[in-house]
Amino acid sequence: MFVRRISGTEGLRYDDRTLEPTLLALGDLFSDGELRLLLSVLMDTTAGELRSRLEPLGVIGKAEDAVETLGRAEVLQLLLLARNDDILDRVDSLIHANEEAAAHIGVQQGEIRRLMTNRGMDYGTFGVYPEISENGLRFTSDSFPIGNMRLGRLADSLFDLTDSDELSELNWQLRHVDGADPQERLDELVRSAGADEVVRRLILSRHSNQLHAGETLGLDYADFPSDDAFIEATLWKLGFEERRVQDLRKDFWDHAGRLRRFCQTAGVGARVDSVEMTARAANFFKQLEGVLDDTLAYATWTLTTDHLSQDRPFTYEPSRERLGSFSVLNSFAMRQQPESESFDFGGKNTLYPLIQGFALLADLLEDALARPAEYVREESDYPNYATHTELKKFAFVHVLPFLDLLDRSQSRIIETLRFASRSLDEANVAAVRNEMLHYRATTPEISRLDQAVDAAERVITRLQVDGLARTLFRAVSVDGDEWQRRVYTLRSANGTEVLFARPSAFDWNRMPRLRGGAQYVVPAAVFARPNEALRFRPTFDTEYARYWSDYPRRRMSRGAIDAALQSSDVDSSQPDL
Repeated sequence: MFVRRISGTEGLRYDDRTLEPTLLALGDLFSDGELRLLLSVLMDTTAGELRSRLEPLGVIGKAEDAVETLGRAEVLQLLLLARNDDILDRVDSLIHANEEAAAHIGVQQGEIRRLMTNRGMDYGTFGVYPEISENGLRFTSDSFPIGNMRLGRLADSLFDLTDSDELSELNWQLRHVDGADPQERLDELVRSAGADEVVRRLILSRHSNQLHAGETLGLDYADFPSDDAFIEATLWKLGFEERRVQDLRKDFWDHAGRLRRFCQTAGVGARVDSVEMTARAANFFKQLEGVLDDTLAYATWTLTTDHLSQDRPFTYEPSRERLGSFSVLNSFAMRQQPESESFDFGGKNTLYPLIQGFALLADLLEDALARPAEYVREESDYPNYATHTELKKFAFVHVLPFLDLLDRSQSRIIETLRFASRSLDEANVAAVRNEMLHYRATTPEISRLDQAVDAAERVITRLQVDGLARTLFRAVSVDGDEWQRRVYTLRSANGTEVLFARPSAFDWNRMPRLRGGAQYVVPAAVFARPNEALRFRPTFDTEYARYWSDYPRRRMSRGAIDAALQSSDVDSSQPDL
């Protein structure tokens, strides 16, 4: 205590705004290239302060050249000579910079970078540690509802209740909130309203409040395209869980809607702009091709991959798995029809083979159903608990997960795959696409195009509902009782909800935690009642993700594998890899 007093550090352990966890962020949340970029930017933007500390170490000259040959350990040591607040400011500006900018740290939408080698490390009484998302670097906590506490503090700082004008403004803004006085009504709003509503009503209600909040949290309103985006960034910085769920097919639905409206109104006027129609159709079919390609690859991977044998079980990264999925389809097609050249999936796939590919995948799954014994997992590959307890059950007794689904799920999936292929085929979607450049905007051609759009929308909707098209969900609520029974509700961007009950005999499966962030859910792929469906962690094709791609390298013992299985679901608050 004496040392803390004379050093001026007494009470720092209670400071939830401390920047000391920046050290952990530098160690775990950046790739080598991003660390070099950060150092070079700091050298040029700290008014010579950092350069004066680096010059005695021989780090001089043009910043990019000075850091180019430095190793990770060297860069980290040099970054420790910079001020924490400078580091935080530059990190946020690099993340928010335009993707085309020369100085930019690419964090994809939905990507959250969490501690790796320093997992479990935190600072102070409130246990704060760093995380990074597209909204910047923040310091959050698993030990306390720190977001709510910080929101209350920020709300109190927005108004000076000793100033009559400020008091009048607050009274007006909270005129519909119960309370005996302005402070009580302010507290009631923060306590009872949604955090996003509090930010919208108090911070975005006037410019001075927005500027104050932005300065407090290190946010520039100009960096965000809308009020909603700024609100999400504000909540992220305060420490709330990420709430947004990305709609992976938003562009498809946007182009489909535009083309459908064009087709519906094209025959009304005296003239139809065939150039505009061709352009709209070209954009739509390009999006459709991309969605079908992604969906066919994902569905094939989901249903035919032995997920437990992977280095990162139940984890999907599109660019890494895509060609492997198409190789599975190509191999099956060659076995079924050795002389046929109808299927050759690869780097660039066109509409016709993609449409037929869904029927081919259905054939593959039906073939596996006829020969299940060929896919039985060796008992030596079972986790230890599978043969030593009846409280937890092992679901994946086959190396082809489709065979472990309930009968009704198997039937539903095969039906959906055939529906997709048949519907697009009957609507001549591929033929309409090929004829697109020759449209003369006649009524029959407009009708054919409209039918193609309608068929595509119905197919993508069904694939999305079943989860065969990649669909992200995030936990939005947890309901429980005194007997420790819980029901977790996960919701997608379009409002679809799926419910999971806990405890469950099937939750030692290495799938993502139900409250572990955004995840892919396949509602149609149920492997145990009442609703245990396949779920997967999303990963990202970024420099940072590639840096950590083979971590950890150590070989896990059987005991470590069992421990991982037993802690893989909902009860632990620690983030997943």
